[in-house]
Amino acid sequence: METIVEFGHSAKNKTFLWKCMNDIIPSSERMRRVMQYSGDMCSMCNQAVETTKHIIWECPFARAIWTSILVARRSMDDAGTTGHDWINSWFTNEFIKLDADWIIKMANACWKIWKERCRCVFDGKKPNPVETIWSIGLILRNAAGEFEQGRFIYERGYLDAEHAKIEGLRQAMLWTEELNIYQVCFELDAQTVVATVKEDYQKARWETQKLALDIISLFSKCSLWTCKFINRKNNKPADKLARHSRLFQINRSWIQYPPNFIVEALIYADANGVLNPII
Repeated sequence: METIVEFGHSAKNKTFLWKCMNDIIPSSERMRRVMQYSGDMCSMCNQAVETTKHIIWECPFARAIWTSILVARRSMDDAGTTGHDWINSWFTNEFIKLDADWIIKMANACWKIWKERCRCVFDGKKPNPVETIWSIGLILRNAAGEFEQGRFIYERGYLDAEHAKIEGLRQAMLWTEELNIYQVCFELDAQTVVATVKEDYQKARWETQKLALDIISLFSKCSLWTCKFINRKNNKPADKLARHSRLFQINRSWIQYPPNFIVEALIYADANGVLNPII
């Protein structure tokens, strides 16, 4: 428990990881054993008894999530590892050196798997790994609205679309710093995120407030940076990049010439007055 206490993340995630490590989440197997409930098969795959380890590690849905995180694949090599030992291994220097945010990504992904399991049990909604992935698409335009650069970032570990959007804004700002661009309007189709960074970071859910504060700090360093909300239909170029990244599970950048699959969306955006530099 000491390792989890030192883990600088939300109390909710700490508590959930602690429950997983101690095998006390209300899995079907535990509920049958302790509460005499009938049925102990996994509701997501219906292929095995639903234990804690099965939910967060062995279920095909969980495996589809974990295998897309490169470091997670390495951490899962030992098939005989218990859920307790596996989570405990996240905190070793071997993995932290490979990815500084690795523990947060793993904890978020673990919590997302559990949430999807609960949706399946209580709402009857079968989880889809593709729908669980949140990717980021970024477009850089000049003042005339012409495409200059684009990139997409494939990453798991986001809690939901809002979390991915706010992280996308942070990535766009870091990219802008990297390119030494001093006058930028960041456009995104997440009204809550725009209100969060322009008005009050507490408008964000508590899980993402620290990230919002980081973004506000970045804005304070450059008075010529602004942020505004645009309609989703005018943000299709960035959306298509994100979808492409999600589909093929890759990261990529373009300079000067856009990829063919977003050209039509760029033309539409131009026709509708989307001219600001960063989407």
